[in-house]
Amino acid sequence: METLNLLLCDDDETCSAALAHELSRLGKENGILVRIHRYANGMQLLHSYPEKADLVFLDVEMPVMDGIDVGKELRKIDSRVTIIYTTSHAQYAIRGYEVDAFRYLLKPIAYSVLEREILPKMRLLSNDLETRICIRTADGPHFLTRSDINYVETAPNHHIRIHAAGCDLLTGGTLSEFELILSDSRFFKCHASYLVNLDSILSIGKTDLKTADQTMIPISKHRRKDLMETLAKRTEEVF
Repeated sequence: METLNLLLCDDDETCSAALAHELSRLGKENGILVRIHRYANGMQLLHSYPEKADLVFLDVEMPVMDGIDVGKELRKIDSRVTIIYTTSHAQYAIRGYEVDAFRYLLKPIAYSVLEREILPKMRLLSNDLETRICIRTADGPHFLTRSDINYVETAPNHHIRIHAAGCDLLTGGTLSEFELILSDSRFFKCHASYLVNLDSILSIGKTDLKTADQTMIPISKHRRKDLMETLAKRTEEVF
């Protein structure tokens, strides 16, 4: 199980220390490894942003740069991290939607609130991406992690073919159904018949892309722009 990196940004030392204590307790009591990083202001967070972050707790009201502005800047360098706003004033909640915030928590934040609102997300982040999924084929069940999968394509008779590290698997279902099962932003539907792992892409042409196993996969004209934008947001993470 990987350690979750939790980032706390709050100019109020007392509030920051209290939240850090409760999150540490939450991890220990639920068997989740956490590493907590604390920042006194938004500029400090942005300048010292770690290579891997899982949850960011942002105070809304901070001097120089408020939490909403910090969140906007944060989205430019990390489009996937989960942002959670904390504040003493409920009227600011609606602004959290500007940066696709996961939750908006009112101070003081009780442990029971963290259990109810944050713990499920922590469990998902710590377990889900590396939990093996079972692929049922005519030869029996096969077990893969999501990172094993390079791409998936449609096959005749309501089937899909999964191209993974060291194997190709034919299983029943549709591409859309399997996309929901994966529920992972690493996978992009570049064509009506193809779902590709972004981490497996080596190069992109005008009408197709090349994967790590040298397969050429078509890109729908109307999806190419979204694909390029998605990859651009992941550049710091992938390359």
